[in-house]
Amino acid sequence: MALSWEQKLDAFNQQPRRWLTVLAFLLAIQISPHWYPTPDGCSYLSIARSIAAGGMPTNLGSRQLYYAPGYPLLISPAFLFSDRPFLLLSIMQWLLTVVFMLGVYQWSRRLFPPAALVVTALATVNVEFWCLYRRTLSEIAFMAVLIWLVNLLNAALTARSSRDACVRILLGSLLLAGLVAIRQAGIVFAAGFGAAMIVQACRGRVRWFHAVAGSLVVGIPATFVFLGIIHHDRELAVAAQSVTYVDHITNSDYNWMAQLIEGIRLRISEIGRITIPGMYKSYARRGDWLNVNMAIYVAWSSLLLAAWWRLVRQSKDVFALTLPFYAALYVVWPFDQATRFFVPLVPLLMTCVWLVFERWQQYRMRILTGLLAAHGAVAIGYWIGVDAPRARKDNAQWAAVEQLAAPIRANGGPVLALHIRDNTALMLQYVLDRHLREARDSTGVPADVDWVILSRGVPVFQGFRVYSRAGKYQLVCRKPDGSQAARRFSGDRRFSVLWTE
Repeated sequence: MALSWEQKLDAFNQQPRRWLTVLAFLLAIQISPHWYPTPDGCSYLSIARSIAAGGMPTNLGSRQLYYAPGYPLLISPAFLFSDRPFLLLSIMQWLLTVVFMLGVYQWSRRLFPPAALVVTALATVNVEFWCLYRRTLSEIAFMAVLIWLVNLLNAALTARSSRDACVRILLGSLLLAGLVAIRQAGIVFAAGFGAAMIVQACRGRVRWFHAVAGSLVVGIPATFVFLGIIHHDRELAVAAQSVTYVDHITNSDYNWMAQLIEGIRLRISEIGRITIPGMYKSYARRGDWLNVNMAIYVAWSSLLLAAWWRLVRQSKDVFALTLPFYAALYVVWPFDQATRFFVPLVPLLMTCVWLVFERWQQYRMRILTGLLAAHGAVAIGYWIGVDAPRARKDNAQWAAVEQLAAPIRANGGPVLALHIRDNTALMLQYVLDRHLREARDSTGVPADVDWVILSRGVPVFQGFRVYSRAGKYQLVCRKPDGSQAARRFSGDRRFSVLWTE
């Protein structure tokens, strides 16, 4: 006799270890000795390497770290074994992901036991999540700490004794401070816990004094960490006449109202791109609300918002109550980071997906099984068809990068990467541990540049000569008598620092 979908769901949920092991295996087979270069990842690795060296932490030679130091500090031991410990870093990312996965299972099992494995699978088998998992970025560490912080704070709300509640609040305070050290945005979870405590006080389950005191104990240490990171970054930015991470909260291209509207559009788009299979690369141009993708995202996000409201009313969960604060932060933040900002919300978003189909219980498991299969197909397809080949191609350039770096390291001088389409410039930046400039065309070179890296076959411009060739690139240097040839280009605004996004 054929089993009903509910019976299949029960059978599925009775074997959590088996299915969690399958998920862990899907992640383990992606462990790789290859580095997936990104500008932020290059900076994180530079900071981690300087920490491991025992000196003053630096970001590509600059004392201004710009980024929160928690993730580089976490991965810095890898550099005690190798200068390019990419395999070890990949294993560390896998361990953090397993910690995250187990935390999601515990969190979702407390809310909706029948949904626990489905939500965990949907949160883990996701193309956006996998892309971040393969890269040396802070999101995976942030999410691993975040989900266990939420579990701990939820446990504090439901503790049977004051002693248990105090212990969990104190531990939550430490975890929240660590979360903020990884990414400053973690501070919003103090507000989410405060909101949960207020709800408990309004219901008469805790005294107002205890609600306020518990919120302060959780929030104050994290606030000091938050302010300390900002203050340190500000001091070094002033000395270097640079900008801080927080300075980017304003965007000169918008007035405040336009910035908020664009922020809402970006975040709605991110919700759709994360939760709807195959929509990862489907987005509209800036300010384009009439795009067909946005029509889908707005309708779908409205359903998820209604599901979130039901979740808040039913559970008073810290994660769910943090959503308004987290979303408000990134609505104000005016940048599109290709879903990076909202991927930490993926367990909450997938729980809302479960609730969207709550009324169609007869078909819900079929729909969610289909969603999981589609997410898995997209994630595996993107990894095998796009990401892995690109990583292999990039990492085949290490010998050429080392050859290009040798004379620059020996002689010093500013370096310009001229219209380099792949990630070779980032790899060279990593090897040299310093910033590289970038130009989009060969109309000129700033007067203070001594070295230029460009593709083979590109004509060498006046005042420079070929120094060496490596792989598909050539390194050219300024002639002793050619310093005046490009001086008129020193004010050209097309030239920028490579790591700035």
